[in-house]
Amino acid sequence: MYQGMRQGNGGCGSWYTWELMNVRCVMKRWMCLIVVVALGGGEASGAVKGKIREVDVLFIGNSYTYGNNLPAVLRRFAQAARPRVRMELGRSLKGGYTLEKQFDEGIYLKEIEVHRKKVRRTEFEYGLLQEQSQMPFLGPGRMHMYARKIAGQLKGKGVKVAFFMTWARQHQPEKMKLIAEAYTKIGKELGAPVAPVGLAWEAAMKANGKLVLHTKDKSHPNQLGTYLAACVIYQTLVGGDVRKLMTNGGLKQVNLKRAKFLQKIAYETVTAYQKAYPLKKKEGVKDEK
Repeated sequence: MYQGMRQGNGGCGSWYTWELMNVRCVMKRWMCLIVVVALGGGEASGAVKGKIREVDVLFIGNSYTYGNNLPAVLRRFAQAARPRVRMELGRSLKGGYTLEKQFDEGIYLKEIEVHRKKVRRTEFEYGLLQEQSQMPFLGPGRMHMYARKIAGQLKGKGVKVAFFMTWARQHQPEKMKLIAEAYTKIGKELGAPVAPVGLAWEAAMKANGKLVLHTKDKSHPNQLGTYLAACVIYQTLVGGDVRKLMTNGGLKQVNLKRAKFLQKIAYETVTAYQKAYPLKKKEGVKDEK
């Protein structure tokens, strides 16, 4: 369906139309800039630059995050945003890793140092923590202990912590309640934003009983699952309105109809979650060098 849409009549329902609108928008912005500069508005470039939001994210997790290259999807979202969002990414991602293993190896600390040398303008804004899928209900206490440890290290480096709430496995939907409780609890304790991806998955599958977000292993995300995860994370960390994004994030299985449905679910889930659990700053996170 995705491939066929571009070959259509270029109506408002096609990805081709979205891309054309993006090009026209960019051309219009450049023409306005040229006019302002020609009239002596030397501050125009600074004004345009001031509209560019910078959100650098360090992903700390496992295959739930690197599957379908979720970080790259998120960057494509940033590139498609209007006004622009500049986003640099870091990765500490290994298959099957728990937060405990992440802490023991400390790869994310090396990523922070690499980022400092490569992108001198700023530190990562967020370190996005994603726990191994079963730990929230098999070992929530251990999950929380290492989340605190990593959060302390990140704070010592000037990086805020955020959480990527994962989903229940396809054959264990009843586990979603425990997963949500584990992430919500540590998020509230640390005053950290939580991207309620798992809750969005639950809402999407409830709204469309035929929707499949898992791969055949009943655990990992297919492209639709990754797209929905990226929408939730973007809405949580960047804000604005994810429903206005004109991109499928490079995921060919995500056509226009599916994208708009998943964007809507993401926006509504994040809005409801943030209303239920408003972010409050906490002072209890200790720096861990």
